[in-house]
Amino acid sequence: MAEQEDICLLQYLKNERHVSENYLDMMRMERIDELTLPLLGEDDLKPFLPSKGDRVAAREFCSKKLKGNEKKTLIDRLRQKFVPNSDTNRTFRGVGNGNASRTKRTVEIGWMNFCTDTLSYKQVRSPKGGGTRTVKFLKTDTASLVLEKGKSLFFPEGSSKIGRVSSFSFELCDFNLSKIDKSSSIEDLYSEFQVRTLRVYICSKKLDTSDSETPKMKAKSSKKNKKKKKLNETFSANSYEIHDEDDDQSLPDIPLSTSPVDIVEKAAQLAEIPNELNLTTQDFHYNDSAVSFDIPAHFVPEQFEDTSSINTASTETLQLSHDLQWNNSGTAKEETKSYVTMHVHRGTLAFREVLGYFKNPSIMNKFLTINRILPNGEREMAEDTGGVLRDLLSEFWTSFYDVCTLGREAKVPSLRHDFGNAEWEAVGRVLVYGYRETGYWPVMLAKSFMLQVISDEEPVTTESLLKDFFEFVSFQDMENFKHAIEDYPTVDQDDLLESLDLYECKSLTSPENIKAVILEIAHTHIIQKPMFVVNSMKQVVRELHLTNEILEDIYKRIVPTNKNVMKLFHFPDEMDPLQSEVSKHLKRYIRDLDPEKLKLFLRFCTGSNLLTMDKISVEFTVMHGIERRPIAHTCSCMLQLSKIYESFMEFRLEFDNVLSENVWVMDII
Repeated sequence: MAEQEDICLLQYLKNERHVSENYLDMMRMERIDELTLPLLGEDDLKPFLPSKGDRVAAREFCSKKLKGNEKKTLIDRLRQKFVPNSDTNRTFRGVGNGNASRTKRTVEIGWMNFCTDTLSYKQVRSPKGGGTRTVKFLKTDTASLVLEKGKSLFFPEGSSKIGRVSSFSFELCDFNLSKIDKSSSIEDLYSEFQVRTLRVYICSKKLDTSDSETPKMKAKSSKKNKKKKKLNETFSANSYEIHDEDDDQSLPDIPLSTSPVDIVEKAAQLAEIPNELNLTTQDFHYNDSAVSFDIPAHFVPEQFEDTSSINTASTETLQLSHDLQWNNSGTAKEETKSYVTMHVHRGTLAFREVLGYFKNPSIMNKFLTINRILPNGEREMAEDTGGVLRDLLSEFWTSFYDVCTLGREAKVPSLRHDFGNAEWEAVGRVLVYGYRETGYWPVMLAKSFMLQVISDEEPVTTESLLKDFFEFVSFQDMENFKHAIEDYPTVDQDDLLESLDLYECKSLTSPENIKAVILEIAHTHIIQKPMFVVNSMKQVVRELHLTNEILEDIYKRIVPTNKNVMKLFHFPDEMDPLQSEVSKHLKRYIRDLDPEKLKLFLRFCTGSNLLTMDKISVEFTVMHGIERRPIAHTCSCMLQLSKIYESFMEFRLEFDNVLSENVWVMDII
């Protein structure tokens, strides 16, 4: 192959195929080469190469030559990323660096305004005159000049949408909202923070100007107070209650005609308790000192349209003591265990609806009763005594893997612009509640990632990290990485370079460092990138006080295998010949199931796609014709089978049809 790449087509035909010079001269006259010959048909090529063998050999030569050129181009392109440009004058690091000779540096300026409702700084977005401004300063300019420039940008002609510049006090802060010394130069700040682009914030706080308000401002304030009063009256008249077990009242239903966004907001409201009725839009989006997730106006319920005018109700009138709650008579009584009825649709809405409920931390101390709403708008008739909750958890985590994680078998959460601290904390509460109440654990999440969530003191071993990474990447990349570690000289370098480039490798590899490089890549994708998720979830999940040993036991114990599932079956002590035959069909069917179908079978029988129950009771009935079908009771983990089957194939077909539906209506009370 290497020799063929060095010669042209005509030389190959002359030396290897011994084609006549007359035919070669004709090909030269018609300018037929490696690029044009594959485009010619058999009839067009016959005048130049009468022999069929020569035509086949010529086409094969052109194919290999073109493929070799493509590989060469790919290798050259990848090497350019790893090897410094040989044409550059930069013999040593830093020599010839144009950035060092520049006199100006770029600074990004944002605006954070102090919010009196939350007693914290909140970023002012572009629609309100804020956003991010990019300005170039001399490296010798000081931070005080940046502050003045920011004030002039956000307060053009001395005013903005939230007031005049004279009504505020200002400080210049970094991304941690720490004050910056105004005498520091731009060059000093770049050296201190070691960032590619310096970002600072103008932090404003309104001065006490109650005596100097203009009539226009007072009228606006009066209007806000009226809206606030109306909002409080609305909550007073239509409060959503969480009631005790002995209370006959039920929570209001979610209207079936509402939009998906309204359903999510309603779910969050239904989970509130009386001492948290003073809701604001802060309950519906993430707010952080360094970043804010603002919700568009059409996402916010109608009563929250003017968010700036909403203040929380007086703590004297609505705030209850930690140990008391209100009963129906309006008097205080000792807090008892209460329950929440969750109304959750089947399908894509369920994931967001469950998150809406679990954004409220108080739900962790409640009993949950779940009502499922079918796609046709009707409510399932099933009574929840455990099976419905397990089914909801299975559906939630299946959706979570699809929309919030990356990875093939070992899943790792991926950051999303619409998921802030509140959403990831809610995910942590779902995990804790599901494990505490049913033993359910999302085992597809990489163990190395979960170790960071449960404890800062549990070390991640290189073996565990490498195992998770091989299950995280695609099969092809896994084979390339394993081959490189085991026998680097024989690995296909093109395939290896392509896999390394896919995971943003920045190092040249060799037999000595390939394993260390792959471990660095694994640590980046499994530990470093989801660290924001770890920090959000750990405060909730660590209430379980798990250790590495307990986590290992969880992953081994509840992951279903064909052998473990068969051990769950409890058949009647005495069975007739027909029943014994069907029991054999069932065991044979379980042995043949692949892992995905095995999870579906478990979910059909118990509500959970994992081994969270210790047995499945099997009962036999007599059903014929179209009424014959497997029937499962998920709350009691009971499977009812007809004992009338002519063959195993008939049994398998019927069960496959049931499992292929994937969504089963629970209508047994």
